[in-house]
Amino acid sequence: MTQQEVADKIGVGQSLIWRWESGEIKRLRQDKVQKLANLYGVSEAYIATGIDIGNLPGEVEEWIHRPENREKVIGFYKKCKLEEAARQLNNIK
Repeated sequence: MTQQEVADKIGVGQSLIWRWESGEIKRLRQDKVQKLANLYGVSEAYIATGIDIGNLPGEVEEWIHRPENREKVIGFYKKCKLEEAARQLNNIK
């Protein structure tokens, strides 16, 4: 979908979608996160963090969603993905 199509579907301006995708807006309002999650058929956690975290205990979910922890969570996720990719490459050799 284009930015304009997404904006139309969730009831915002295209410029908001651009600002969010470009990183100018770091955190969307909860109602917008919910609309995007419904639109794409993913969890709100995925929209908020970019990470599909599944079912975690409440205290872990709460920690993950704190804005001050966002970079730590994303860094950890990327490191895990890189390690998994390395394991898969080693299995191919």
